Amino acid sequence: MESSTRVLALKAIIWVVLEKKSLSAFAYPQDVSSLTKSLAFGTIRFYHQLNDIVSGLLKHSLEKEDLDIHCLMLLGAYQILHSNIAQHASIYETVDIADGLDKPWAKKLVNAILRQIQRDKDRILTQTHHSHPTWLLKKIKQTYPDNFEKIFIQNNTQAPMTLRLHPQHNIDTHLDATNIKVAPQARLLNQAVNVYHLQNFDKGSCFVQDASAQLAAPLLNPKNTDLILDACCAPGGKTTHLSELAPLSKIIALDSDANRLKRVQETLSGLVLKISRFFKEKHKHKIGGMGNILTKFYLMHPVQPLALFVVILISNYYANPKILAPWLPYKKTFSIIYGQCLNQVEHYSMSLAPS
Repeated sequence: MESSTRVLALKAIIWVVLEKKSLSAFAYPQDVSSLTKSLAFGTIRFYHQLNDIVSGLLKHSLEKEDLDIHCLMLLGAYQILHSNIAQHASIYETVDIADGLDKPWAKKLVNAILRQIQRDKDRILTQTHHSHPTWLLKKIKQTYPDNFEKIFIQNNTQAPMTLRLHPQHNIDTHLDATNIKVAPQARLLNQAVNVYHLQNFDKGSCFVQDASAQLAAPLLNPKNTDLILDACCAPGGKTTHLSELAPLSKIIALDSDANRLKRVQETLSGLVLKISRFFKEKHKHKIGGMGNILTKFYLMHPVQPLALFVVILISNYYANPKILAPWLPYKKTFSIIYGQCLNQVEHYSMSLAPS
């Protein structure tokens, strides 16, 4: 494996661990190898376990400016404990990256830590470590006392690569994939591939989206006459699916993160899909000036302030219609889907008017 594979994986890990950003927002080059992504995702997936192991072996914490070396050791630890990569090669090439970071002094330290992990591998793997944040461990155990072990195992299992095929493209014959009955457009790939190697991917022939997420747009039953608000739209799976099913509908794509919203726009720029407007959350008041009436809502993520705000407004409409903000015009008869992308263990109750 070329060292550049690990260097790029390390940059993605640093993006998440040190810069506190989402891995899904990391900008990989188009020719990125599946192995690079596997190393990055794997290290982040087992971050809490790997961090506890590496931190426990260090005699003292590294200085803030050297935390990239800590991330490098996490990457090495992941390869030793959770990959099939030859251990001697993975250790050697991981250690060698310290030179590229202009920190040759760290090579001895990284090598020593990784060699110790290699010696202790069997013992480490016999120890139970759920690799979740402490607060989430407690919440899930309290909420699902009979099933929390299964939940942790599934959370730490690499998800399969699932595509959503565009109904007007015919690329089925080019795929090594399995159909999913409950999601007609979904295809479960038998082996992950670089999306840019898929036929006409850049023209919208397919979109990477979990099968469960593909169930929502058909439930909303979009029509060409609809004006749809897609709140928390990034990374664009819901937005593109709605547009595929109702190409003449008007869709407002809104997100709280300007960078994620920009990536949605870039994703859609090369596709034959039309999204009426894009809004960052702080500009949501402009929705009311579009001169149309919202007929359907697609709201995601319980920590998305706008999504919760809309739900609260709609749930109280019949009790006090005047509570509605002027920027949120919608029909008295509407459809709404409220989903969450977290394993939300708190429970909300609300009374929604029937559509």
